[in-house]
Amino acid sequence: MNLDSKINVILGDALEVLPSLNETYDLFFIDAAKGKYPIFLEQALRMSKPR
Repeated sequence: MNLDSKINVILGDALEVLPSLNETYDLFFIDAAKGKYPIFLEQALRMSKPR
């Protein structure tokens, strides 16, 4: 099964990249300093698909 067309990998500093993204996503992988999780979670929730 080829999933290349369904997977979007975005590289960069999340604090800079996340606010500029306006699409919705199915999945988020957050690997960051635990103290910054609330910031990343807020952005992830903003960009999450409804279901």
